Amino acid sequence: MNKLQLVMVSLLLGTTTSVLAEHHMETKNDAMQQQTVKDLLIEDARVKATIPGVKVSAGYFKLTNNSDQTMTFTSAQTSAAAFTEYHTMQMDSNKMVMRKMDSVKIPAHQSVIFKPKGKHLMFMGLNQRFTPGESIEVTLTRENGDTYKVTLPVMDMASH
Repeated sequence: MNKLQLVMVSLLLGTTTSVLAEHHMETKNDAMQQQTVKDLLIEDARVKATIPGVKVSAGYFKLTNNSDQTMTFTSAQTSAAAFTEYHTMQMDSNKMVMRKMDSVKIPAHQSVIFKPKGKHLMFMGLNQRFTPGESIEVTLTRENGDTYKVTLPVMDMASH
């Protein structure tokens, strides 16, 4: 039985939520990939698609430091945006606020997750629309000058 048939049967039986959620996860997982650059493992990399006129977006991924030393990332950049910054979301006086981070530290053999409502890359002053199915390349720079090129597929805004 193909996915369309499963959805149709589910509609008849009233179980659409689980089948559609299962299909969503399969679709999302197909788009996710792993990248390894030097001693850095990048997983679940993605950037939010934008609608016309919007000049900001956010990028997410999991970074795993497979080296024996702490990695400190101090900047990020892409040709797709005028500015790229590390940001975090946090509660401040009962309000969720976004704050710029000067650096991101990843201890040896540990991971940091960039996710919605948490740490993320903030792309500002976009010079192109981020369209699902495309990707952007981002360069992460450590305090020692080492660089890491990361490919972020553009995902539909509802996929986050």
